[in-house]
Amino acid sequence: MTTANTLAQALTDRERRAADHYILYGVKSDAYRHAYSTENMKEETVHRETAVVFGRPRVQMYILERQRGQAKEFDMQVHEIKKILAGVAARCLKDKTDMMGNKVPIDPKAVVQAMSEINRMNGNHAPIKNQHLVAQVAASDLTVEEYRQIRRDVIEHDDC
Repeated sequence: MTTANTLAQALTDRERRAADHYILYGVKSDAYRHAYSTENMKEETVHRETAVVFGRPRVQMYILERQRGQAKEFDMQVHEIKKILAGVAARCLKDKTDMMGNKVPIDPKAVVQAMSEINRMNGNHAPIKNQHLVAQVAASDLTVEEYRQIRRDVIEHDDC
């Protein structure tokens, strides 16, 4: 049995509902209102009771374990998407022969789109924060060998 399941058994039904609502929506007072009867409570009472419920170690541990599980699941999904995109790019790079006997990629647009999406997921399209630290080098300033080395480095360090 996982830690989150063990912790869920230690919580009351209301604590679990409040914690699950908080995990989904991120607002503790709304989560408390979702799980407990608050119609006759003043707003300050709701906030005080919210602090009591979410201050309990078992509730805090349950939330932490559930969030860790979700983060791990998200990372696995992202990795699987990257693997699929890399597979699409690899399949689209396989050569076929045109009517003139020339070898051409099956779908170069799909390769570019798949690689662009992988780059975006890796954060390679994000703006550079310390622009002044980056040397400005145009592709035309590179020798063919320097360009090939950069491509080899990028391919070697890509996590797909």
